[in-house]
Amino acid sequence: TVWVNTYKQFSVSTPFGGVKMSGTGREKGRLGILEYTSQKSYYWGTNEAPIAWSMA
Repeated sequence: TVWVNTYKQFSVSTPFGGVKMSGTGREKGRLGILEYTSQKSYYWGTNEAPIAWSMA
């Protein structure tokens, strides 16, 4: 790391940690927030016609 006139100054959203199999996850940034989320799906039907269900 090279510092020019600003020793250890960086953005608080800069991710750090978690290199390969180190056992430590990344902190901050997009990868950090993904650790606290789960993927969900939602379908918003825009077709006004009702779905024809089969009672077979």
